[in-house]
Amino acid sequence: MAKNSKQLPDDNPQLKLPLGTRSASKSKRSRRRTADLDRASEVDAYVFIKENLKLLGWDPRSPERIPEGQVYTQNECLSHPAICAALGLQRPENIVKVAETTLWVIEAKRSQGQLAQAISEAEDYARKINKGGKLLTPFISGVAGNLIDGFQIRSRFLVGDKYQPIKINGVEATALLSQSDCALILKTGKPDLDNPPIDEKLFLSRAELINEILHLGAVNPHQRANVMAALLLTMLSDTGVNVEERNPSVLIGDINSRVQSVLRAQGKSEFYEYIKIALPTSQDNHVKFRQALVDTIQELNNLNIRSAMNSGADWLGAFYEVFLKYASWAQDLGIVLTPRHMTRYAADVMDVRPSDIIFDPTCGTGGFLVAAFDAVKKSATSQQISNFKKYSVFGIEQDPGVAALAVVNMIFRGDGKNNIIEGNCFAKKLIRITANGSVTARFAPANPPNPTTPPVTKVMMNPPFALKRSAEKEYKFIDHALEQMEHGGLLFAVLPYSTLVRPGRYKVWRRDALLPHHTVVAVVTLPGDLFYPVAVTTVGLFIRKGTPHPMEQNVLWVRALSDGLLKSKGKRLPSPRAKNDFETVKNHLRAFLPNPSYQTPNIHQLIKAAPLDASDKLLETVPEAYLDQAEPTEAAVIEGMEAQARELFAYLVKINVALLKPELFATPQPRTRPRFGKWRAFHVTELFELKRGHFHSIADLDPGQYATISRVSTDNGLVGFFEKPTKKKTVVVWKPGTITVSTVTGDAFIQPVPFIATDNVVLCVPRKERQGIRLTTLFFVQLMLNFVKWRYSYGRQCYKTKFAATEIMLPVTANDELDEEYMAYIVEEAPYWHLVKAVFDKQKERIGV
Repeated sequence: MAKNSKQLPDDNPQLKLPLGTRSASKSKRSRRRTADLDRASEVDAYVFIKENLKLLGWDPRSPERIPEGQVYTQNECLSHPAICAALGLQRPENIVKVAETTLWVIEAKRSQGQLAQAISEAEDYARKINKGGKLLTPFISGVAGNLIDGFQIRSRFLVGDKYQPIKINGVEATALLSQSDCALILKTGKPDLDNPPIDEKLFLSRAELINEILHLGAVNPHQRANVMAALLLTMLSDTGVNVEERNPSVLIGDINSRVQSVLRAQGKSEFYEYIKIALPTSQDNHVKFRQALVDTIQELNNLNIRSAMNSGADWLGAFYEVFLKYASWAQDLGIVLTPRHMTRYAADVMDVRPSDIIFDPTCGTGGFLVAAFDAVKKSATSQQISNFKKYSVFGIEQDPGVAALAVVNMIFRGDGKNNIIEGNCFAKKLIRITANGSVTARFAPANPPNPTTPPVTKVMMNPPFALKRSAEKEYKFIDHALEQMEHGGLLFAVLPYSTLVRPGRYKVWRRDALLPHHTVVAVVTLPGDLFYPVAVTTVGLFIRKGTPHPMEQNVLWVRALSDGLLKSKGKRLPSPRAKNDFETVKNHLRAFLPNPSYQTPNIHQLIKAAPLDASDKLLETVPEAYLDQAEPTEAAVIEGMEAQARELFAYLVKINVALLKPELFATPQPRTRPRFGKWRAFHVTELFELKRGHFHSIADLDPGQYATISRVSTDNGLVGFFEKPTKKKTVVVWKPGTITVSTVTGDAFIQPVPFIATDNVVLCVPRKERQGIRLTTLFFVQLMLNFVKWRYSYGRQCYKTKFAATEIMLPVTANDELDEEYMAYIVEEAPYWHLVKAVFDKQKERIGV
């Protein structure tokens, strides 16, 4: 199209006059075909620009029609008097109102080869508007391409009298500008943005979209991360892949050639076989596979991906998380990628420095190594950074495809010549060497003939979780890593919760391998959703190498269940509404790791410093065994009591014993509120004798009259109505008013009808001196027991012996006696309580209690 030749067509964008020059030598049919392509391409650009501006936070409605609107289309821009006066009947694809008198011109062309022309024409439009004197147009963008080949975008900012390229983190922007981008550029007056904030929610949603694109393009789930790695490597050159190439084989050949060249230059040619792209075996899928590659490149450009990779955040790792969570082979190998915010956090609290030698024997996609490298880059000199990436970053990954992803990740950190290898970590050992005056290490066979002083100062790792009985236990990876650490080195490992509480071999490891030779410094219970959608409860374990654990020394116990992220549409995303326990404890954890004498605050149910319990025969090394229970607020007690009474009444209705007499629904008479005294901690054994149920399985029981209570956490623990087991003559029918506790979850229920119980239930029977305890007190105790069930889970089960150490908070009078009057008032004020009590009274009357 000749420069500035657009004329005013109908307002419908699909009826615009065709773009492009017309050669007099073309036949009528050729001209019509070209016009159709031009028209389609222009509509492509129109839709593409509008959709992306909306995603970036702009209001795509016309300012002439809607005051809040920010985007003029071709025809609408001429309704603005000053723009119309400047341009006449000529108009760009879009004009964006950045501010009341500040504009951004966007011009589009139908093929990527016309990008320079689009920028030139946008500049011409902008200069004409600026010349009018009423409006300033400091921003211009050229958009060139179509939906088949994708679009290229470049933007400029007016500095003095020249429009200069807009760069983010030193790389020219490849996407349209966000509102925050424009605001930062206007504030500084410079077209160079350094580490601008990245919309993580938008970034991850684009990653999910790319996963869907690759799915529709017939790319297997286990290949998607590698396809992504290949496409990203091609973006390291200033001349991108020729996406206008329609032949899939030629396009893929171009991509693979670029990948091979980058890996060769970085000394990592051995990983080419795991990254290169192959066409689908079925030729029917070739065309859509080619389109998936083009669309993926487009989405990466829309994210300014090269700029993002130059930032301080591990965005490539975030992409890997999205792709690998759909790959069943990753779960089969026990590969659960550590979320990026957790790897950054570990590197921060461990205070990674340029002098450290970092090792991850199960490095996956390199998340911890990237975090360590980025932590050093924040404050080190250029020489220190250079030495660190050459001599201080070591990783092993058993799966060659995943190891290739780690290598690509480090290449984008400016560390292509790193020490990441593929292989069995147990077959390798790091030995200390000196290179160019720097202490470093090299990989050697597991049993080198001349062992040296271990070189590693810090380990950060997330070993494969042992999903099968035959798999290597997680603690073996810890032992192997510790062998390669110098005395006093600090190790951090993400482990399944069960590793620190299970009996058997796990307990033997804690007792005989860990504590006699090393010091447990801190243990952090991690959020249950940390590895979503994989359901696994985990802990973070900090170990100091080489000193037997001093039993009198404090360990820092942290229960950080909130990390500032919330689940939304199948993803976990940062949210200002979410608590962040990690930020609350970060400074304390960072100070405690090098100095266990640091005075840590005791924040109930969150953080506490306390020595290991030498009397604990299980040697459970988890925060839930050590943190203090918080005193409940009265508001929490009232809310919990109302819910508890409602749930029990619903249960009574369900088992058909609720009494629904009209007089029971009368409103209770108001009563004087007793004065609250204070809270006191009680061991459960001060109140109850603890017993277990008398049989294990319900499989052989006949249906019958007795409510049968087991370890389930629903329906008051009920699993059905059965007769007593005939083989066990000692089975007891327990009285109403007995509290049962699930050994699995710690859920407590007061039972309203006679019942029998399995042996995975703890029964709380009032002690002889407590035989006169009120029903309302028992109901209150049930609530307090449920307030402490955070200590128990499928990992740390609530067995009778362990439960005996449980403390609960109860209100007491001035002389430290149970304040049953206050408890009765709280219970009796709860909705449905009088309906619940009627059933208890009826049952006691029926059985003659």
